[in-house]
Amino acid sequence: MISTLAELRDMVREMVRRPDLTSAQIDNLIALAEARINDTLFVREREADATFTTAANVTTITLPADFYRVRSLKVTHGGQQREIDSVSLAKVDTVEVGAPQGYTVGASSIRLSPCPDGAYDIALVYWTLIPSLTDAAPTNWLLTRAPNVYLFATCAEAEGYTMNDARVPYWNARLEEAVKLRERSEWNAGAAQRARTASMVV
Repeated sequence: MISTLAELRDMVREMVRRPDLTSAQIDNLIALAEARINDTLFVREREADATFTTAANVTTITLPADFYRVRSLKVTHGGQQREIDSVSLAKVDTVEVGAPQGYTVGASSIRLSPCPDGAYDIALVYWTLIPSLTDAAPTNWLLTRAPNVYLFATCAEAEGYTMNDARVPYWNARLEEAVKLRERSEWNAGAAQRARTASMVV
């Protein structure tokens, strides 16, 4: 079982038959794998929420440090909560003021449109970045719960790095299947929980 960064490094060397790969090289490959997993694996462990209160004539709110992607953004106005729509930067209105109706995401902040004319409560539900593996933080929730996802993604990067391109599709296929199984398992667990909740209500 793989449960730490050191164990992941050793397993990658073994699986791609490259004992000469240094820890620094493998760590770079793991970083690339994490970037890929951030793009492909969306499970409840990655969900988080944050709340903000706007200020008059301030169009931006600072994103959480672990932010990856918006799942939903809502504003409370007139006692009712409603969705704020994602818009292109070209459609962001910086002239008009009022309750936010649209948003666009920048490098470290969300820009609201129109510019808030006062205090509005904003509720953000977002996908987090997967915590990076480091020597100081040698494990995380993903390595604990789905080490195969980490292994397959890193092996795919390693085969490409060592120019063993023929093996890359094999690891890509294994990664895709592992991601699907992880997401399907979570969906089934959620469905079972919903069924239990419904039976209790009845």
